[in-house]
Amino acid sequence: MCKAICFRGVLHLGELGGVWGDAHGDGWEHSLSSVLCSVQSGLESGGDYVKFSKEKYILDSSPEKLHKELEEELKLSSTDLRSHAWYHGRIPREVSESLVQRNGDFLIRDSLTSLGDYVLTCRWHNQPLHFKVNKVMVKASENYTHIQYLFEQESFDHVPALVRYYVGSRKAVSEQSGAIIYCPINRTFPLRYLEASYGLGHSKSGGPASPSSQKGGHMKRRSVTMTDGLTADKITRGEGCPTR
Repeated sequence: MCKAICFRGVLHLGELGGVWGDAHGDGWEHSLSSVLCSVQSGLESGGDYVKFSKEKYILDSSPEKLHKELEEELKLSSTDLRSHAWYHGRIPREVSESLVQRNGDFLIRDSLTSLGDYVLTCRWHNQPLHFKVNKVMVKASENYTHIQYLFEQESFDHVPALVRYYVGSRKAVSEQSGAIIYCPINRTFPLRYLEASYGLGHSKSGGPASPSSQKGGHMKRRSVTMTDGLTADKITRGEGCPTR
């Protein structure tokens, strides 16, 4: 059954190594009549319609429109995860590994295998690593509980605070790996565009915190086009990050 899809993205100008982002992408909606029309036009399944919709959105998005949408994203509260440029949303594991090219590089992405969870992708000792952002329920009072986010010990009310702590303190994300993050990898496309480009992809790799199965942990860089979504040639590095 075909379903209309609404993508919403947010990014804000925060305060972490020159990488901030608050954003709120415009809603992307298709009426039921357009869905039925697409089906009647020969699309065989909901998956076909989603593919058609994504391709249409990408083709209809000029560089100017994408830039404006990204600017709008960079205006949200710094406590909102979507407001930070190091948050890349629903990009595949393999793509995230290709973006963290130097030790200390990192980004946060959505887990494609565990909906609602987040993953830290970073590079350490020349290997890409993935760490699930854990969640714990904290009881502040008899009538109030809230979620906090952590890797191993220190927990925080939101993911941006968690990231800020580990970047600022240079503390290892995990004792076993010794991985330290200090160079945020910034996206240069709005979340909605990345969602349309990669949103329905599925990772075939192992679970969080496991090195890449690729020899040397590196992935071949692809050529860049506007419809290629986000690649290593289309990201920026935070201020103060090493250039080599």
